[in-house]
Amino acid sequence: MMGIFSGLAFTVTNTMPVSIIDDEFNGLFWNGSIWGLPVPVAWTVLIAAAGFYLLHLSIFGRSVYATGGNVVAAQFSGVRTNRVKIWAFIFSSLTASLAGLMLAARSSGANPTLGDGLELDVIAAVIVGGTSLFGGYGSVPGSVIGAIFIGIVQFGLLTMGYTTSIQQVIKGVIIVVAVSLNRR
Repeated sequence: MMGIFSGLAFTVTNTMPVSIIDDEFNGLFWNGSIWGLPVPVAWTVLIAAAGFYLLHLSIFGRSVYATGGNVVAAQFSGVRTNRVKIWAFIFSSLTASLAGLMLAARSSGANPTLGDGLELDVIAAVIVGGTSLFGGYGSVPGSVIGAIFIGIVQFGLLTMGYTTSIQQVIKGVIIVVAVSLNRR
């Protein structure tokens, strides 16, 4: 789907960035503030709270963990695993869409290549936060802490003058180490 929508975005925009001059849009997703909090922080808190509720306090969350831990056992327990997977992908795509809107507002323009390569950052953040790549366990607070850690590492590497390719190598090493430690 990523390839399909990327191709459509390139076709619609004729491979050119589209400027966003709507101040309301930029204020809603990046430049504004809500109750004294910068909008990106408010969105993060809202999504983290909703994710925490869904995964840790609801029946749906238990179904997600059961499906991720052992699909066959979850099915025998009465969990509709296909439905759980579909809803998990829907929630994931909604949060990815919000992240795309925030990224577009941050740069005041929409560009089909704007988020390229951020998948590795997300994977690294979630794994560093303690979520298993093999399913069954993880937490929203852990993922938020992992994202903060990856952001700090990335900022540190940038301020130390490392090139993008070296930053990718270091993030890759972080992922390998986190997965190795996670398997034990």
